[in-house]
Amino acid sequence: MKRQNKNGGFTLIEMIMSVAVFTVVALIAAGALLAIADANRKAQAFKSVVNNLNFALESVARNLRTGSGYSSSDFSRGDCSLGYTDGISFISQDGERIEYYINETQIIRKVANGNPIGVTAPEVQVDRFCFFIAGTGANDDEQPRALMLVGGFMQEKPKLKSRFDIQTFITQRLLDS
Repeated sequence: MKRQNKNGGFTLIEMIMSVAVFTVVALIAAGALLAIADANRKAQAFKSVVNNLNFALESVARNLRTGSGYSSSDFSRGDCSLGYTDGISFISQDGERIEYYINETQIIRKVANGNPIGVTAPEVQVDRFCFFIAGTGANDDEQPRALMLVGGFMQEKPKLKSRFDIQTFITQRLLDS
């Protein structure tokens, strides 16, 4: 006759093994959760920087679209290819002369004889800001237009650095005369 164990339950080894398995699973889950939270924080930081850059470039494009008298004669070639310059000046719809140019790592806006103002955030480091202007002749029957090339780095923190290269084509709304 077999003796039956009336004390049903788990042995000490079974308890230790189940606690160990649970601990490993909990640590893996916690590590994954922390990695996801860190990735989300980085994505939010980059989104803020990208939104700032987008706003700055859209502001430049909008002012150029509604302006007239595009000129790049006051600017050098800088790091731009042949035919491109590192800045542009034009007359705004309010009749003021506006200039956009690169100053080391920032896009600068200067209105008339006022003080230059940076339009990009410190986290955006621009290393290329180039314009190609065409159709600005008085009697060429062409719509004045400008191709804007912007390149650089977005750096929220020392380890978070991302390269960007953007180009946009801007056409003046008014025909030149």
